[in-house]
Amino acid sequence: MGSIPKIGAIIVSIPGPILGSAFVIIYSMLLLTGISVLADMDWTDKNAVIVAVSLGVALGIQYVPSTVIAQLPLYIRTIIALKLLIISLLL
Repeated sequence: MGSIPKIGAIIVSIPGPILGSAFVIIYSMLLLTGISVLADMDWTDKNAVIVAVSLGVALGIQYVPSTVIAQLPLYIRTIIALKLLIISLLL
């Protein structure tokens, strides 16, 4: 929003709890959409393995010790920090 300063100023003026609750609603709707896609999917063995590996990697990254992450190159640390991106790319 840096290219349109007035809109950026409006967004910055919104209190944090309001933005937080808006993000909770947005991500909840995204989660429900994903669940409905998974519910309508034809569950073959291949699809089950893809979903299991995707969720396993995405959830497993959260439990990597910070000392291990600190030793990784910066671009890998950046990717690991974006857990939603990892889940999206794997699914």
